[in-house]
Amino acid sequence: MELTYQWYEAESAQPVSDASRNPHFKVPEGGGRYYCIVTDPLDEKGKSIQPDVIAAIHPLVDQWAFDESHHWRECSACGAEVKKSEHTYSKWETVKRPLAGNPGMKERRCTSCGYLEQKVITANPFSDVYESSTPHCDHIQWIAERKIANGFPDGTFHPYAIVARADMAAFLYRLAGEPAFDETSAPRFSDVSSSTPHRRAILWLAFRGISKGWDNGDGTFSFRPYANVARADMAAFLYRLAGSPKYDETAVMSFKDVPMSAPHRKAILWLASSGVSMGWDEGGGIYSFRPYLGVARADMAAFLHRMDEYGLAKRA
Repeated sequence: MELTYQWYEAESAQPVSDASRNPHFKVPEGGGRYYCIVTDPLDEKGKSIQPDVIAAIHPLVDQWAFDESHHWRECSACGAEVKKSEHTYSKWETVKRPLAGNPGMKERRCTSCGYLEQKVITANPFSDVYESSTPHCDHIQWIAERKIANGFPDGTFHPYAIVARADMAAFLYRLAGEPAFDETSAPRFSDVSSSTPHRRAILWLAFRGISKGWDNGDGTFSFRPYANVARADMAAFLYRLAGSPKYDETAVMSFKDVPMSAPHRKAILWLASSGVSMGWDEGGGIYSFRPYLGVARADMAAFLHRMDEYGLAKRA
């Protein structure tokens, strides 16, 4: 079947080209709205084949137009909004760091039209966290903004203090979005009572299988809520929070102090493969993880922020 194409001006319905086998039409300078009628000359009934949708060809202005949620190009002839779509953003970038009593600012741009979105970063709420000297200051600020960590009643964060297991349970539970669950179906710990700090978060860890605690040998288990969290245990908690994903262990950097027999070795190597924790550079291409060292609160802030940023914290 041979088709012929003839273009018409939309407003007047007058032809602007001859009928031919060439489907292309050059829009005149100044633009306009046009449609094409496609005809089968061999059709004995002599009927035209017309598209259901009128094809509008718009000469577009060079610059994008936008609002807070969308961007588009405008037709220079009729003003129609063409190619309208939602913004797609780059990552947030901190352009002004928050200080004690002074808010900061972060911004990101649409990768298509350049629309700039800005958000105020609340002032650093902790009197012992300093931009110039506190490790992971930005991460601490983030967990404060997200209300994952509220600090202490005197307005401090204690960035160098070691994280207690009960506090770690609270941090992970909040990072996961404080999901609803049936407390009565969660395994119980002999040392976690109704008065234990962060009891619900601890039971959620057990409910999700993130922490099983210690076997007391009499059919009961203990959680040891006030004990410090070791880095190896922290690796296991984060790995389980992420759903214990599969990965190629052979492709991951090794740590000199994490042998094959090390507790939670698989979880530790996963932290490295995902970029959550790279350990310490000892020089000469050698790295250490220090699995039995306690986790400082500042370091935990960094781990939690990276888990969220990399989309690793399952909210279920």
